[in-house]
Amino acid sequence: MLFPLCLILAFIFDRPHFKRNVVLLAVVLVVSGLINSSLKDYFDRMRPLAKFGGWKESGVWHPGPNETYTVMFKPFMYGSFPSGHCASFFGAVTLFGIFYRRLTAGLLFLGLIVMVSRVYVGAHFPLDTVGGAVIGALTAFVVFRAYLASLPLLSKFWGDAGEVKRTRL
Repeated sequence: MLFPLCLILAFIFDRPHFKRNVVLLAVVLVVSGLINSSLKDYFDRMRPLAKFGGWKESGVWHPGPNETYTVMFKPFMYGSFPSGHCASFFGAVTLFGIFYRRLTAGLLFLGLIVMVSRVYVGAHFPLDTVGGAVIGALTAFVVFRAYLASLPLLSKFWGDAGEVKRTRL
């Protein structure tokens, strides 16, 4: 869902650099996903549902004596840290914030909503979402810096399509 929305934003706001933005976004999402998966396996942290109990195999969650929730799928019990949703979203937010400065505040607000929602639905602890956001943002910065360092080489293949210009919005 995130990738198509970012593609639409990139196409609407910066059509001349659309290819560059798509490639950088794909690299950020793949790299942050690989880092995220590795850290999930390394830490193997329990999710809130597993930690606090109340999960029944029948598809019903009983968090308290008078509370019952029906869930669509059996939730994951481990791999809580870091949050993959937050890593992906903040990677995209950071990358688009670099190119479209005026959208940064609104995108960060949406990122905070994603963080709160992951905690609210019981998928992550607050630190999991912060960790995912940091991983995503750092990945985007590193990928962008690597892109800037490779501009002389890329300009031979892309011509002026590789140059960096911030878009005024």
